[in-house]
Amino acid sequence: MASKTGDIFSTWLIITVIVTLSVISAKGSKCKQGEHLGCGSALGSPCGEDVCNIEKTAPLMCTMECQERCLCDKGLYRRLTDKKCVPKSECKS
Repeated sequence: MASKTGDIFSTWLIITVIVTLSVISAKGSKCKQGEHLGCGSALGSPCGEDVCNIEKTAPLMCTMECQERCLCDKGLYRRLTDKKCVPKSECKS
């Protein structure tokens, strides 16, 4: 009886791991080129990432809660006209 219970638990554990990894993989694939899934403020841009043509001269008022969303990779800036992540040289004024 103990062996059967162990087999059921092992099967359940394997299925749970597979489903969890599938969900994580699907979430990660929604980000576009130059983006990664991360934790940003629920207020959205510019909280959590650099934005084209917005100088950070004063601290931003951002919430502490984490909203899982796509953020620009390091060294890239969110261009607000088309929402793409681009190098600073491609930011238009």
